[in-house]
Amino acid sequence: VLQGSIFFVGKRNNAAANPPSLFRGQLAANGTMAAVEELIEGVESMQIVYGVNLDQDVRSTADAFMPADQVPDWQYVVSVRISLLMQSIADGIVPFAQPYAFNGITYDGTAGNGALPEDNRLRRVFTTTVSLRNRVLGS
Repeated sequence: VLQGSIFFVGKRNNAAANPPSLFRGQLAANGTMAAVEELIEGVESMQIVYGVNLDQDVRSTADAFMPADQVPDWQYVVSVRISLLMQSIADGIVPFAQPYAFNGITYDGTAGNGALPEDNRLRRVFTTTVSLRNRVLGS
């Protein structure tokens, strides 16, 4: 039986005081979200980009990674890159606000960059790239 899922970042019970988490929602047959479960606490952001074989060469390698709204032809998507920005659950882990880089932006408060965090949480980025075998192998 084919089953669909939606992954999203939110807060438990939509309460602002709760830390952000990664959730998975199971899709019902009519496309509505049936059951939601919290997977990982401390996920501040999740970004997904798609590796596209723009030159359509026989090696089927990704020539560029782009967000979904910029993919010119889904037929040439050969990989998916998922990045999670994780934050410590407790505040005050570090002595002062720490700059970080995520999704091509540096958050350090300097001109032209993102704002420095307003808390003293530790942040780390975890990224993985997954090859879509059916696309890479030419199936």
